[in-house]
Amino acid sequence: MKNSVQTAAALALASTSVLQAAVITQTGPQTAASGDDWNVPALWSNTAAPSGGNTYVMNARINTPDTPAATAVFGGDSLRVDSGGNLQVRARNEAADAVTVNLVLNGGQVGLNKTTSNYAQLEGTVSVTADSTFKMFQNATTQRNLRLNSLVSGGSGNVLSLNGTSGFTGPGNVFVEVLNSSNSFAGTWQINDIRAIFGSVGATGSGGFNLLTDGYLRINDSWSGFISAVSGSEVNVGGTNTYTLNGLTVDGNAFTTAGTYTSSELNLATGTAIFSGPGSFVVVPEPSSLALLGLGALGLMVRRR
Repeated sequence: MKNSVQTAAALALASTSVLQAAVITQTGPQTAASGDDWNVPALWSNTAAPSGGNTYVMNARINTPDTPAATAVFGGDSLRVDSGGNLQVRARNEAADAVTVNLVLNGGQVGLNKTTSNYAQLEGTVSVTADSTFKMFQNATTQRNLRLNSLVSGGSGNVLSLNGTSGFTGPGNVFVEVLNSSNSFAGTWQINDIRAIFGSVGATGSGGFNLLTDGYLRINDSWSGFISAVSGSEVNVGGTNTYTLNGLTVDGNAFTTAGTYTSSELNLATGTAIFSGPGSFVVVPEPSSLALLGLGALGLMVRRR
């Protein structure tokens, strides 16, 4: 009898765990209406507001709560943004209404909505499982900037794009600050039409950077990794910092001339105006590149003999 009671209790507990671990999906898109946000029960397949123990999956627009004087915290364990998903962050008063959510970026986008102060602030975690985007906004009179305090992780095969708005430079350059010094993101940060500022070497994770048109990169620290950049972008190294480049591609061409360069020297060597700042760049070609150069030199020696 005792065993039967224990078995029944165990089954009940297992059943409860299964229920708590449910995956809840989005049933339809939201609009810009002020009353629409992620807490609306009808938005979800279980017709209930997000709650702990559940994973939520979105595939269209969803808004965070519009609470200018209070922070917003997502009630579920995580929010997965699939392809077509567009999470609109309505934070507008910096830390006063920061948004906290554990995001799984699975091909979707996170944008900024109603950000009328210096920046919106995002807390929690960001796990990148497929190429995804943070999209800032700018027009002739408005900037919507982001301060990303979330812990960012993800594999080396993934791209996390930090995008601004093409064609606008006023009232200032829209920016994103990436500040969590424990980030472990191993993929590529892709920077396009935006100023991306990393607060420390730890904030970059272990990945590298791809700068597209009007992309700007600054790391407030010394750093080592790879950079691909095109003319019209800018890589800024401040103060006495050093960027050690184990891979450098400029306008689609690999630059493999090892050495220590100032910004102006590297611009001269690459025939561009991409590099700026008072710090230094150390170009260290990858072993594969050095091996190819060595084979070429050996071939010349053989031919001379």
